[in-house]
Amino acid sequence: MINKIKHSLLLGISSVFILFNLACSSDDNETKTDPIDEVKTKLELTVDKNTGKVGTSFEFTVKANGAIVEGVRIELIGKYPLEKNTWVALEEGEFLFKATKVGFEESNIIKVNIKNPSLFTYDGKEYVLNSLRFNFKTPYAYGPYIYDIYNMILKSEDNKNTIEIQVAFLREDNNVIINPFAHQVEFAKWAEATFIVNGQKLNEVINMESKTFINIKKLDAFDDLGDYKYLSPVTEIDFLFQFESGKELKGEFFGKASLDFVRE
Repeated sequence: MINKIKHSLLLGISSVFILFNLACSSDDNETKTDPIDEVKTKLELTVDKNTGKVGTSFEFTVKANGAIVEGVRIELIGKYPLEKNTWVALEEGEFLFKATKVGFEESNIIKVNIKNPSLFTYDGKEYVLNSLRFNFKTPYAYGPYIYDIYNMILKSEDNKNTIEIQVAFLREDNNVIINPFAHQVEFAKWAEATFIVNGQKLNEVINMESKTFINIKKLDAFDDLGDYKYLSPVTEIDFLFQFESGKELKGEFFGKASLDFVRE
């Protein structure tokens, strides 16, 4: 009888021990299979410049802990992802970018500003320009050459700022009128230039011995709009007018340019 009791006690102790081991084993397994929360490395997004104008190209770089990261998605927030690490501005405004990649923390946000670069400075102040118009004036013979003279008129939207000057373009064929084209202007009626700043006509005379210049850096071919009116989609001009007073008017224009043959 006593042996049976001992046997029963041994069986009971063994069962408890087995159950205890199973429970511990189960706890160990659960601990091992739990996911470990790893600290993700943050992506670092940079750009080669933060401001520009329409047509400017921007190049982005993404790093993590100082090393270049490939295969990253760079997104123009709220619009679309970039195909590569470059972006070309197509309009004015403020644009935000970020970078993401699986396994990394989302990058910082980069801000890029695209603004109208068409402005000039005079007497320490800046003034905006919004339009450029070439208006055919007359042909001009100089020795064996024929030039076509155009009024080049830069204006602000409210007409308070105006730069108007006659510039010459050399014909390729003396029998065919030539449209304005990109070049460093060599001949212009500097003395007859008109400058209106903030609604007031300047009483300034260009110093003919100065470094005054007009550089038409880019002037895309004019599209025919009909009725002898034309439009160049992209024009880029730098200019500097130095006056006898010692002051100067300096600026640039970037945008569309119209052309017409309306007699004024």
